Amino acid sequence: MQYLLQLDSRNRSNLTQDNGRSVYHLASSLKDVTSVELVQACIPHSMYTVSTPNNTFELTQGGSTVTVTLDPSIYTLTTLATEIQSKINVAAFTCSAGQTTTLKLLFSFTGAFSIRVPSEQLAAVFGLTRNTLHTSVGNALQSQFCCELSPPSISITSRALGSAYASGLGREVPPLYTVPIDVNAGAMITFNSQSHFIQKKRYQNPRNISEIDIVLRDAFGGVLNMNGLPYTLVLQVQCKSA
Repeated sequence: MQYLLQLDSRNRSNLTQDNGRSVYHLASSLKDVTSVELVQACIPHSMYTVSTPNNTFELTQGGSTVTVTLDPSIYTLTTLATEIQSKINVAAFTCSAGQTTTLKLLFSFTGAFSIRVPSEQLAAVFGLTRNTLHTSVGNALQSQFCCELSPPSISITSRALGSAYASGLGREVPPLYTVPIDVNAGAMITFNSQSHFIQKKRYQNPRNISEIDIVLRDAFGGVLNMNGLPYTLVLQVQCKSA
């Protein structure tokens, strides 16, 4: 027996929380579930390029280290460079989109300096390695690799539908479903199993499901803040025949 289940974040049980984490109480329990397939997903690309708590980095120059905090927002490479420079606010220190064709930042100063980014997510945005002290060469420092201004995909995790979580990570490994991000910020991310690929979770031992928890995560396991915009998932649930 098959059922189509639509999960709309506007109808979640935990409305006081951001819908990056959603809980749905089903009107009737699903008995002897053998598989759950992601048929369709409509998710707005409303996630910030830089978001709390992954919005700080350390700058060391002149023998002192300061923590720089960026405003959460959606950034292009140019606006990100402007934001970094304004928050550093040190005379003669510049940050520019020095390599726009290769999506790299260029930091410059009149003396030696170093930058360390503790957050894995922000380090990817900067094009640097997490928790590594990057020291200027010739009073300049450039991104090691392209700045990741948008995550490549959204991981959908669920304790109710998925398998066990990895201890200490707080997320499922691997994710229950993965939705590619193939649109710019502000557009709608759409996934369809017919036009994309099939993603089905099968259970060796059928289970009963009365509540479904859904968490949207980035590639590093962090919970995505959807900034209040709703999303929908359509699941095809297969149950044993009565």
